[in-house]
Amino acid sequence: MKKSAAFGLILICLFITRMVRAESAQTIKEFNRVFAQYTGSDSDSAPFEFHQEITAHQLFRGDSVTIDGITANWEFTDRDRASTSTLGRLRFTRKEQPGLPAASTSFELSGDMLVQRDGGLGLREEISFYLAPVGFEITAERDNKGISNLVLQTMLQPDRIKLTGELIGSVPLYVSRTSPVHVQQERWSISDRPKKYPDGKQIYQLEIRGGDGAMKAEIPLADGAFLEIGRFRIVVERYNVESQTARLGVLIKEDKSIKGRWGVIEANFISSWSTEKMLKTFAEPAGVRIVWEAAPGHPESVEYLKNYINPVNTSSQHRYQGTVDTIIKSITENDPARRFEWVSDTQLKVSPTDYGKVLAEQDKKAALEEENQEAVKRFDADYRLETKIYPLRAISIATAKSIVEPELHAYKLVNGRDGKYIVVQETHPWAAIEGRIARETAIADDKTNSLILKAFPKTHEKVVALLQKIDQSLAPAMSAEVPNRFQIEAILLRGDKAGTSTLPSYLSAKDLESLGVKSVTQTGRAIVSLAAEKGELGRAKATLGSSYGVELSFQDLRKPYLIVRGSLTGAIGTASAANDQVLTLDVGNQRNVSGVSGLNYLAITLDRVIEARDHDKHGDAAEIEVGTKRIEIKELETVSVPIYGIEITAESIEAEPGPHNGRARLRVRFLPESGSSRSQEPANSTMLLENTVFLEPGKPALLGLTNMREALILVLKWQQ
Repeated sequence: MKKSAAFGLILICLFITRMVRAESAQTIKEFNRVFAQYTGSDSDSAPFEFHQEITAHQLFRGDSVTIDGITANWEFTDRDRASTSTLGRLRFTRKEQPGLPAASTSFELSGDMLVQRDGGLGLREEISFYLAPVGFEITAERDNKGISNLVLQTMLQPDRIKLTGELIGSVPLYVSRTSPVHVQQERWSISDRPKKYPDGKQIYQLEIRGGDGAMKAEIPLADGAFLEIGRFRIVVERYNVESQTARLGVLIKEDKSIKGRWGVIEANFISSWSTEKMLKTFAEPAGVRIVWEAAPGHPESVEYLKNYINPVNTSSQHRYQGTVDTIIKSITENDPARRFEWVSDTQLKVSPTDYGKVLAEQDKKAALEEENQEAVKRFDADYRLETKIYPLRAISIATAKSIVEPELHAYKLVNGRDGKYIVVQETHPWAAIEGRIARETAIADDKTNSLILKAFPKTHEKVVALLQKIDQSLAPAMSAEVPNRFQIEAILLRGDKAGTSTLPSYLSAKDLESLGVKSVTQTGRAIVSLAAEKGELGRAKATLGSSYGVELSFQDLRKPYLIVRGSLTGAIGTASAANDQVLTLDVGNQRNVSGVSGLNYLAITLDRVIEARDHDKHGDAAEIEVGTKRIEIKELETVSVPIYGIEITAESIEAEPGPHNGRARLRVRFLPESGSSRSQEPANSTMLLENTVFLEPGKPALLGLTNMREALILVLKWQQ
């Protein structure tokens, strides 16, 4: 019975022992995985970081201290206390660690290590000792009785050291008989016995062996001895025979043969680069293979990853030099959308983080874009400009304009702070979206004593109410449909029987042949506003160039034809009027013209140049200020400013780089002192052409051809 109970107890103990061993083995396995990150014991571990922090520990006689798994014990007996040749023994013990077996070694503090000092024995110099993974520098502190305690300065150094391809510089490295060191694929160790030299000295050697165990180099462990091998320059700083430890100074040069995660790369990085561009620059040249991992259920996220640009990067360009791992960490620090994981030293996995948030942002962006498109449509509808003509009877055109102008506004569509399109006053500093500016304008038509108003429907309603109160005769006209008004472009060409020229789009070589000329140049252009009224109200005049005038009169509208009677007058062989003034202005320039009736001078300023692509018309245009009036004029167009008694012809307009920048050449002609509201014909003017033409929308028609030495061709085009 007793034997059976004892046997059962033995079985229970064995079972418990197996459980403890199993649990211990699992703990050791996990610890080994963590420890490998700094020992470099597996191929994909992180390289060892040199320049470790040095810590100091005091050790008194008979005491012990444990540092990073190594226990140092100062054994000091009564015999040592009475001795004059020893300070006891230092014993270092290491318990079993992942990749490192248990070990214990000691050495006596005696012999050449000591020196007789005032008050007793002392250490001759620092003692170096290494038991992986800790290197020690041992010194002594003294009092009036001799050595009071030892000071242990320690530095972490694993027995397996993995390097990057970077230049590391000069670093300390410990090697001992107890603990050899593996540097990359090489084994650095101290020889089992000293080597005898011809002078009789026996010196231990530092042996460097390759992965196959073959000797690659050896260096005597004598202070100051050095050796260069591969990327290393090794200098022996100290060798303590008693502790069997060498302290080396090692200069580690750059090694470009190392590839993968720890390879060295030097290249520029631009903040606008996508993930794919960044990795092609810094990872792939070092032999790193990129694995793109999609978010679960979203294969399109890979394309998102490749094209992603990190908004955190602020500098436009930066030059990086270092390992692939260090550079990628630096560039992607605080990255909100990407995860970079090293599968191995040569394989990098890239995956999205919180892709659901990305999808939500995309939906939000799409909704905002749709909302903004609706805002554009609403702006176009709500701020639609309509042009109407208001004939006046009882009040002057100047009075009507001064009444109407305070009611006029200008709005534009801009991008608000939250990305939404909003409507603001035109004076707001933000830029308009897609040129969406709605500006109400009032133009005084002196020829017909009418107000041409380009405004929103609500503004038209206000204007009708205002004008009806003042000009009662306006009421009947407003109740009916506003009369049609036609815009007719008149272009004057000068033909020559010699030379060549680039033909306008509305002329062909066959046309020139039928006209009997070989080349043409444009000498004048004007937009004539013609009312659909027979008689005096349906007549309009304009000046072409400096010496010619055109007069059009409405005849009839028989769709698709607009029938007009046109005539061209001019002073044959006469130059421009003697009192004309020509101004060449850059944007922002102001010039004064003199000779205007009732004024000493008149300021004319070029505000901006509008390129043809910025509006729906052909040819560049300019905005100018004449006194207090703002006028838009196109190249070769003549505009009358009766309030100041002048006509302005834009002889040339040149757009230059920059927003609305450029130059204009303007000819200012003074009207007669009577202040007639109509454009005047040149002195000694002669009727050159007169005919009736049938105009179709957008199609040019020739009015006729003069029988002069240099033929004049008048082209009329009905604009819609």
